[in-house]
Amino acid sequence: MSQEYTERLEVSLVKAVEIPEPKKDNEVMETYGEAKGNIAERDTAKAMNIKMQDVESSNIRQVGYDRKTQQMRIQFTNGGLFQYKEVPNEVFDEMLASKSVGSYFSKNIRNVYSCVKLN
Repeated sequence: MSQEYTERLEVSLVKAVEIPEPKKDNEVMETYGEAKGNIAERDTAKAMNIKMQDVESSNIRQVGYDRKTQQMRIQFTNGGLFQYKEVPNEVFDEMLASKSVGSYFSKNIRNVYSCVKLN
């Protein structure tokens, strides 16, 4: 290790030790609790085996759906992967049958159903 790297590491460690305990700040603890819950939710969603299929769309690369749990997965062309919860079977079917998958998604799913980012 270089001397410069070692010095930066030591400074970082000192700063970390000097940070006040998070439990003293309610906002920090709330945020931590939300993040921890989101991690568990994301891990559960990632563990689901949802078969993906390609779609014709400029913004959406693939979609998948689990009819039993009503979980819908969307892979965007920019690489983002999201799982939407409690999406009715009819909504998924309508999206696939629509003239524009992306437009249907934007109007009827995004900001309507809660989701978790998987990547």
